[in-house]
Amino acid sequence: MAKKQSKKKASPRKKAKARARAAPKKKAKTSRKKLRTWSEHGPRPDYGTPTDAYFDAIDDAQVRDAAVELRDLVRGAAPKATECIKWGIPVWEHRGMLCAVTVHKAYARIQFFDAGTSLDDPKQLLEGTGKACRHVKVRPPVRTPKTALKSLIRQAVRFNNEAERCDDRSRR
Repeated sequence: MAKKQSKKKASPRKKAKARARAAPKKKAKTSRKKLRTWSEHGPRPDYGTPTDAYFDAIDDAQVRDAAVELRDLVRGAAPKATECIKWGIPVWEHRGMLCAVTVHKAYARIQFFDAGTSLDDPKQLLEGTGKACRHVKVRPPVRTPKTALKSLIRQAVRFNNEAERCDDRSRR
């Protein structure tokens, strides 16, 4: 006895899957915007300029005094560091990025770059949660903790000196 073959209709979902397998795959369109580079616009006009104009342009006298005090601390604790404008802010370098001073509405801030997380901070002045950077906010009229900040700046200089020695050894 011959069995009856029943033809089941394929569900719409199965039909769609079969069509998708049979149809050639189209590449997804990617919209790539052309990224602008500095070479198209030229360098920042303030890049590498002296920092005096930055500090002179600060409107709030108390914040300006705090920022100038931070600049004087960096100059005193790291006399061999070079000082110039980068990214629109004063930056000090000594065998690598050392620190920067930024000004905000109610405070001035000194930011330590790569050495930030390695600094010994018994007064617990350092703030921030980044991988390497830390900063200290100076809010006028509160007095600036000069000795603690000098210590942090000197530690950052030592960190950069040691990091450079390690880099020199790895290049040999």
